Amino acid sequence: MVSVLIFMMTGLTDALANPPPACEPLRWGVHSSDVTQSSVFLWAGLSPGTAARFRVTGAKTTKPRLTEWEPVPGTGMFSQKVSGLQAGSEYAFSLEREKCVAVGDGGESSGRFRTLPADASLEPVRFIWGADLGGQNLCRKKDGGYAILEPMIRENPALFVSAGDIIYGDTGCNEEGGNVQGPVTVAQTEEEFRGKYLYQFEDAGLRRFLAATATLATPDDHEVGDDFSGRNHPLAKAGLSAFRQAFPIEAPASERGRIYRSRRLGRVAEIFILDTRQYRTPNLVKDGPEKTMLGAAQLRWLLDGLKTSRATWKIVVSSVPISFPTGYPAERNGRDGWTGYFPPSEKTQGDFPGKGTGFMHEFHKIRDHIARVPVRNVVFLTADAHRAQAIEYPDANGKILFREFISGPLSAFPGWPAGLDPELKPRSLFERIGVFNYGVVDVSPKKLAVRLADQGGKTLFEHAIVPL
Repeated sequence: MVSVLIFMMTGLTDALANPPPACEPLRWGVHSSDVTQSSVFLWAGLSPGTAARFRVTGAKTTKPRLTEWEPVPGTGMFSQKVSGLQAGSEYAFSLEREKCVAVGDGGESSGRFRTLPADASLEPVRFIWGADLGGQNLCRKKDGGYAILEPMIRENPALFVSAGDIIYGDTGCNEEGGNVQGPVTVAQTEEEFRGKYLYQFEDAGLRRFLAATATLATPDDHEVGDDFSGRNHPLAKAGLSAFRQAFPIEAPASERGRIYRSRRLGRVAEIFILDTRQYRTPNLVKDGPEKTMLGAAQLRWLLDGLKTSRATWKIVVSSVPISFPTGYPAERNGRDGWTGYFPPSEKTQGDFPGKGTGFMHEFHKIRDHIARVPVRNVVFLTADAHRAQAIEYPDANGKILFREFISGPLSAFPGWPAGLDPELKPRSLFERIGVFNYGVVDVSPKKLAVRLADQGGKTLFEHAIVPL
């Protein structure tokens, strides 16, 4: 017995005399990605050459869960999937690193998330959607970073739906205007695309925001290159691989690169997150029956999902807008969003390469499906138009068929004037350019409320809808 005590005291003395070193500062923070009712991906950015794991504690449990120790990959982007969680529950998590202890990191190694509500749940949910961060040299500021993130943190959302262009892989950030100097201007390799994400994650406000809420992300064009179309783009493989490393996504074994998916918010809502990039026909192809933005499999998945969803609200997230024309110079490169419209303000005349492009033929399939089934209480949340806007779309009898709300930019060129394509007879309820902005959705069985807010959190527009 004495010898055992001597051994224990010796070990304690050695531990006190040789404490583990403090871990290096966590420059890129932690966040949670692609949360479901029972699982989540936890992420941390840290230097390779060590092992790490996560400690997860639920508000309804007393014993913490520890993931397995795993080596940090050479990419520096460490993620682990945690399964077996309770639906509709709050969880806290923290990163642990082998052979060192986090000392005075100000909570940088900790975060929280809430699993999605159970299928039968009627609990209300708040989430934010936004896009376009750090474009056109409107990047992280040396004094204060991205200012828009502080009011977004105060909104206390359960989810952040990142609707694309969370990085600008094809443009750079220089010190003009008080920016923090960015990495390489145009990313050409997977490592350089990762560097774009790490540049964003170095922003203290973004780290705090992502650590405090789970992210459901989809890419738009600038995660690869301006207005990119399809997997055959020379940088698509590198850019999309870096995207999935930064925001891990649960994908079926048959298609590891799949991004489109739906997430149920109980009986209240179902969110359909589209992938508008990987399967699209090149933008310059004339619109018609053979042209697609979604690809046949994703289109069928969307139509079937809208038809069979038992949720009150069907929310479709499209990284590109429906009736607002995007893609520039579109007269040479073709339209990039759903519409192929060229408003009079663009002063295009005669025949030109971009004329007759867009993807409206395919969108008519979606619109006609919603009208024919019918699918009630459909809302589209879109981005990439660099404006805040609210639009209603009527059916053949003039009644509202669905609505579209556009948010962004979070921090990029704040919009340009252009009219809406009249083909679907859109009715604009509100539009504003010239301001950074984000969108807030509060959804419950009795109401879906949308608020568009500027970079200070001031309300630009709000609109509430009751279900049919």
